[in-house]
Amino acid sequence: MRVFLDTNVLISALTARGLCADLFQAVLADHSPVISETVLAQFDEVLQTKFRHSKAAAAARCDFLRRFCELAPSGRTRQIAGIDIADRKVIADALAGRVDALVTGGHALDALKTIDGKPVFFPLHFWDSHRPVW
Repeated sequence: MRVFLDTNVLISALTARGLCADLFQAVLADHSPVISETVLAQFDEVLQTKFRHSKAAAAARCDFLRRFCELAPSGRTRQIAGIDIADRKVIADALAGRVDALVTGGHALDALKTIDGKPVFFPLHFWDSHRPVW
């Protein structure tokens, strides 16, 4: 399964222990993780501004993601009621990446439930429905 991970999920996965870290490991092991330049730019900015990572440390984490995740092409945004431009760009990139599901920590995206027939999950819901059997 091709799984698009948004910025919120990646920040949680790579800065703390917990559900998103476990989910990220499971997606790496059992699925094909997909991200985009849009997500990487947001990720880099959040690491530097909110988590006070140095530019080099943030770049190293972005390089890690580039190495282990497929990079979706830039998608064409469209109007979606109730969704801001940044989230519309993430949606466009996910769809351009031909993903099977989008995992988000954003309430606005999760409220959509599906995008062009592709399911949208909160991390816990994805974990519950796609949990690896160890």
